[in-house]
Amino acid sequence: MQTKNKGGIGMVTVTDHLSCAVWKWRHVTMAHGILVNVKIFKKFQEAIKDMLK
Repeated sequence: MQTKNKGGIGMVTVTDHLSCAVWKWRHVTMAHGILVNVKIFKKFQEAIKDMLK
């Protein structure tokens, strides 16, 4: 891609980097959220087991 407007290219790379960072951040928070949910679920399971004893 060869264009005379270098400012446009600069803006595109900046937005690409931002969207990539946001995408990665979303995946990290998703993974963290799942881990937290699993921990909560396990505690919940243990509580139910204690109640059933």
